[in-house]
Amino acid sequence: LAGWEGTPLTREQQHAKFLSCARALLDDTAAQRMLALVEDIESLGDVGAIMDIARCQEPVGPTFT
Repeated sequence: LAGWEGTPLTREQQHAKFLSCARALLDDTAAQRMLALVEDIESLGDVGAIMDIARCQEPVGPTFT
């Protein structure tokens, strides 16, 4: 079973899984941009660009009051 100890996901599988999860909240362009930034995280000066994408402007899911 891929993704478990001894059988890690391939890079392509990791990307597909990330995009599948990210697209639940982000459009395709934002998900792809976030993936590119995360892939290059060690060379980023800070994670501000990632956080800018991650912030949702509108509530997602039910709002509890």
